[in-house]
Amino acid sequence: MLEVKGLCKSFGALRASDGIDFHVAEGETHALIGPNGAGKTTFINQLAGTLRPDAGTIRFAGEDITRLPAPRRARKGLARSFQITSVYPGFTALENVALAVQARSGHSFRFWRDARRDPALTGPARQVLEEVGLEERMHVLAGNLAHGEQRSLEVAMALATRPRLLLLDEPMAGMGADESQRMIGLLSSLKRRQTIVLVEHDMDAVFRLADRIAVLVYGRVIASDSPEKIKMNEEVRRAYLGEGA
Repeated sequence: MLEVKGLCKSFGALRASDGIDFHVAEGETHALIGPNGAGKTTFINQLAGTLRPDAGTIRFAGEDITRLPAPRRARKGLARSFQITSVYPGFTALENVALAVQARSGHSFRFWRDARRDPALTGPARQVLEEVGLEERMHVLAGNLAHGEQRSLEVAMALATRPRLLLLDEPMAGMGADESQRMIGLLSSLKRRQTIVLVEHDMDAVFRLADRIAVLVYGRVIASDSPEKIKMNEEVRRAYLGEGA
């Protein structure tokens, strides 16, 4: 589904992506972990198209998308969530997801009709909200939702575009223990039917959800393997012990 070769990105003297090779199979949940400052978000931004690499290639479903802008990548089925929650606080949860449905379908808001009551938008939006457990909160303004609910809403907005690949940048950031467990349950329900690249610091979530794990340190992938082998990898252990020290 995704094949990255030799991806490089520098900011002055800082090499944020240093020849990254990365592969994701269809239906796989592939986690990307690493210490703070390892270059994870820079890498995700290059996959999503909001940041152009200096060198290397990105192929999505067999097509070279290295130079495609973010909107065209989204139309091809690549959706993302952000490290900092990104929803429309003045719209209800239903309206937020309906906007994502509209973006996916190219549906034009019709003159003389209230788009918020258009079943072509609200019907699919309701289904996605039910899928993420927000059906009872669909008429609440997004700005009044709890933090964990806002994170789930952002996932719902991504799912509403019917993505072939979902990029999740720290979906559990800022969550309490109970909220994190609910998000893990949601992502578990998506496994196998949704291809996911997961960037996350919560190691409990990573090892419960991932089929494979890649470890990024100083812009380089130092290991990519099954969760069991990553746990036993001495180089990975040293990288995280070094951060703690």
